Amino acid sequence: MRFNVRYAIAFLGILGVEILIGVFAASVVIRGFLGDVLVIVLLYCLIKTFIRHKLRWLWLYLFGFAVLVEIAQLFQIADWLGINNPLLRTVLGATFDLWDIVAYGVGSLTILSFEVITRRCSTQEPPEAEPRA
Repeated sequence: MRFNVRYAIAFLGILGVEILIGVFAASVVIRGFLGDVLVIVLLYCLIKTFIRHKLRWLWLYLFGFAVLVEIAQLFQIADWLGINNPLLRTVLGATFDLWDIVAYGVGSLTILSFEVITRRCSTQEPPEAEPRA
């Protein structure tokens, strides 16, 4: 386990954007869809801040976790468990929406694309230096 400054900065930046969306965005597309796309990327950056190992399937694990939370909303788990803490209720959410699952999928595919691109860039050999005359 090792602290990664780049992912920490990305996490804080995305967290700032999420807070701005939550406070100021009135648009359903921005608040309801883009916010859910970014929450997956936010969680990815948080995990990668502290875990250096390559987690090949992290994008899929995050998608599965988000879908489970969404299914919990379908069954009103927060009410069923008697959770009254406003912050926890906000994190768990209250309303099931299939579009949220689509947004989580877009966020997960964004992460997968990022991982594939960075993996390809890191495995390419640097060009050979030309000999000086």
